[in-house]
Amino acid sequence: MEQEHYGYALGLGLSAEARQRLAEFKPHVAHFTVCDLLGMDGVAWARKNNVALVGTWHSNYCEYVKFYSAAWWLTPVLRRYIQQFYGAIPTTYVPTDYMRGKLTVEGYDQYTDMQIWGRGIDLERFNVKRRSEQLRRRLGCRVFPDGTQDILIIWTGRLVPEKRPDIWRDVVQRLQGEGLPVKGVVVGVGPCQEMFASIPGVTVLGWLSGIDLAEAYASADILLFPSDVETFGNVTLEALGSGIPGVVEGACSRHLVSDGVEGFTVMQNIEDPNDKAAYLDCVERYLEKTRRLVTDPALRAECAANALKKAATYSNEMVQQRMIDNYKAAYTSQVTVVAPNDEDDNNDDPNDKKSILRRPGTHVCSQICLLFTRGNTMSKQIKQDIAHMFFSVLARIVIFMLWLLLGLPSVTTTNLEETNIRNSPDDVTTIEV
Repeated sequence: MEQEHYGYALGLGLSAEARQRLAEFKPHVAHFTVCDLLGMDGVAWARKNNVALVGTWHSNYCEYVKFYSAAWWLTPVLRRYIQQFYGAIPTTYVPTDYMRGKLTVEGYDQYTDMQIWGRGIDLERFNVKRRSEQLRRRLGCRVFPDGTQDILIIWTGRLVPEKRPDIWRDVVQRLQGEGLPVKGVVVGVGPCQEMFASIPGVTVLGWLSGIDLAEAYASADILLFPSDVETFGNVTLEALGSGIPGVVEGACSRHLVSDGVEGFTVMQNIEDPNDKAAYLDCVERYLEKTRRLVTDPALRAECAANALKKAATYSNEMVQQRMIDNYKAAYTSQVTVVAPNDEDDNNDDPNDKKSILRRPGTHVCSQICLLFTRGNTMSKQIKQDIAHMFFSVLARIVIFMLWLLLGLPSVTTTNLEETNIRNSPDDVTTIEV
């Protein structure tokens, strides 16, 4: 049976087959979404082959580390590696202004130009019309004589410690302990899945996608999602599009939920995962906000209506067009177009010092200035290539050690089937790694 990897899979690099097919495909732009070893090899390949580079930020890896062993030494090493990775990419697009500020504090602005590119959802898929009374009955939701029903609270996402499913569990149990008509549904898989096994009224559906996922969202009444490691909050946006209010973390999700408008926000304020007092205080804050939505149907309906309005401003089409424009800008600014020339004397290598000095019609002072300019550029390029090679080798060593010590879920050599190749308008072809 194939081992579940809960969303964590590391590519060891580009295979020979992948390199060959990339050469045949001849992309104009390479879009990097993950800073693993596949990404490192991809960056080196793109730079060598005059392909424009674009990066997007999707995961706060250094925030994850504090929930696992070896955090004291791994966090600075990992951060420096990620800085080096994105330092080879001229522009990195981050999803929110909050994330740009956070990464600036951590020093990433010294390595790459950070611009904002948001996210979008399919509003036809994630839609209030997907609500299913049949699914609600299957999840144990009751209809009472006065016409009211159980309130269904949903969790969606990987069940890993850094997402804080423990807060979700404890809030739901506390609400049930107060005698409130609350049921829970958990969508996702991961090592924390067992923590829900003994909770009455909570159903774990496992991993869902497509229409099944949309139906689960729309059939719920409240999203409770206490994760503070989100870069954008796709889960929150999908819930809003499905017409349900959210109780979410206040820092990383404030662009989607304003406190008391589309739901409620809560500042987690847990620096140390082992700080029990901070954890209990956090649970109390989430409990208070979630209880307000559970016990006030008018407020819940108002927040749901506001949620739909907010989600309507995040359509997939608009967001995708912005990235296509970003691809065009990257290609225009980064790719060197070499014009064919039949005359050998004029076909010199622009970085060759002898060819610079023998070019006719150029003043000697200009030739010397050009020589030094090219020399500085070449020197900088060589330094970048050496640094890239060093960190690529170092990352392989560190990952191998972690694999032995911690049993990382999945480390594999990639092939092109794991890489997205696509065409965008105006004949700009891209590869995503």
